[in-house]
Amino acid sequence: MTDFTTYRRGLTAGALALAFVASNSAYAATMTNGNGDGQVSIELDDNGAFSTAIYNPLGAAGAADAVYASDLYLRTSSGVTSLSGIRANFVTGDQRQRTSVFTLGSLSFTLTQTLSDLISDGVQTGTMLTQAYSFTNLSGESQALSFGRYLDGDLNFGAGGNGNDGGGKLVSGGQTVLFETDAATGRNDLATFIGIYNEGGEALGFDVDHYGSLRPRIGGGSSLNNLVNGDGNGDGFIDAGGGYDVALGLINGFSIGAGEQSLFTTHTIFGSGTPGSVQVPGAVPEPATWAMMIGGFGLVGASMRRRRVGLAAA
Repeated sequence: MTDFTTYRRGLTAGALALAFVASNSAYAATMTNGNGDGQVSIELDDNGAFSTAIYNPLGAAGAADAVYASDLYLRTSSGVTSLSGIRANFVTGDQRQRTSVFTLGSLSFTLTQTLSDLISDGVQTGTMLTQAYSFTNLSGESQALSFGRYLDGDLNFGAGGNGNDGGGKLVSGGQTVLFETDAATGRNDLATFIGIYNEGGEALGFDVDHYGSLRPRIGGGSSLNNLVNGDGNGDGFIDAGGGYDVALGLINGFSIGAGEQSLFTTHTIFGSGTPGSVQVPGAVPEPATWAMMIGGFGLVGASMRRRRVGLAAA
């Protein structure tokens, strides 16, 4: 995949409109499903970006901010644009679901953001945020484009954290699901974690890597390496004791004809359990199914730990 390192240069008329819109600040609204165990309160921008997600994990650990940065990068023939800089407008919504609209060059977007409870045997075991971007090509020509999802978790739970993030990759029904855990203690150890996966288009790559190197690559339009940095034993997860300040990245590509509409959806899972045991046969499950698998693997209590420190990126 060709690298795009030039931003907003030699823009077409449509892309000039994009640059104008991007100069405006986004609006934010708080979405929440409560403050009890497994619940989250997220300050979501109207474009889908967020940097605050107060999550209350299962067990004795109290609620804390679990996200440092979440963003989506749109790559077109004109370059790469961070949606965090795009001004959109909320048109309807409540604390559980909000819809906003915006236009980016020759693409018209409707974004629906939804919080879903993960319930197992009547118990809240986590929360899923679903962000669905329905987009229409308003131009008279077909377009090739891609969406790059970026997430840098900040799992501030317990005491004595040392930035020893874990994480890794699972595959479900052809979908790549990435995890960041609060400690690099192994694939099958209990942890508080954040997971992400995308739906729609063609999967173009993933990375679990240092936050300081991953975001510039996604934001620069570079291809990803399909690697879990720090996975020396080949099990798909960062080796125990080999943790670092982890970030997650996924890219999905689309080809959309003139006047056509398509859908890109990205999901964020807030949970507790053993990510290495989350095996989903056939397809990515509905939120209730995630809850059954995640909640059944045990709880993380006072032993939860990990607080971000200023680690240097590799």
